[in-house]
Amino acid sequence: MTEAAEENIRIKYTRSSGYTLAHADGMWGGATAQNDLHIAFFAEVAALPEFVDLHIENKQIAAESNVMPEHKFVRETQVGVIMDFNTALSFLVWLEDKIDGIRTNLGLTKEQVAQVVEQMRGGQHGGV
Repeated sequence: MTEAAEENIRIKYTRSSGYTLAHADGMWGGATAQNDLHIAFFAEVAALPEFVDLHIENKQIAAESNVMPEHKFVRETQVGVIMDFNTALSFLVWLEDKIDGIRTNLGLTKEQVAQVVEQMRGGQHGGV
């Protein structure tokens, strides 16, 4: 009978030079053709003018006018993530654990959170 070998492995986390922290107001995504999960995170921001016209008098800006787009807000996609099925399940477990900790910190019951989740699944995007 052989004994199972035990081993400890240390993994160090580093940040690539392209690492960035992004704010997310929401996400959009779904399954890829390879059945991976694609998530695009977006931030909702006020729409910027399409352009600005400056009126110059005596080499100084005398007036400024801008042309605003028809829409008031823009959902700016900042980060896209693709993960395989097993990683998506791991992400789900991790996210549920983090949400439960925040729920506890906010003094909310599991029932209150479940009610909001059901409303969101029904297309109503309110909050707690």
